[in-house]
Amino acid sequence: MSERLKKGISFRLKAIVLLLVIAGLFVGWHFLSQRLKDPTHYPIRHVTVQCPCKNLTPTLIQSAITPFAQQGFFGISLPSLRNQLAGLPGVKEVFIHRTWPDTLQVKLDVLQ
Repeated sequence: MSERLKKGISFRLKAIVLLLVIAGLFVGWHFLSQRLKDPTHYPIRHVTVQCPCKNLTPTLIQSAITPFAQQGFFGISLPSLRNQLAGLPGVKEVFIHRTWPDTLQVKLDVLQ
């Protein structure tokens, strides 16, 4: 084989290997992101709530949080949960924090 032909084959082989590596990375990223969003793999097992107000019952707060907590640690939409809790009567501000591996901490500030 001529030197030119060997270089052409080598270039094509490198290009094919590079494309296969890139495709593998995309497929791997897709499956990893799907696994992280699956609530059965990373469920929220503990929710702590700090709320100094007396007009919000634990049942009312729990009913607002439960649908979001069921989405799992990585699947939960914190902005949506924050908006849901901010809509409760007397709530001034909402602070939410995820703690690895399975805890959601919620703090509600109320209107005086």
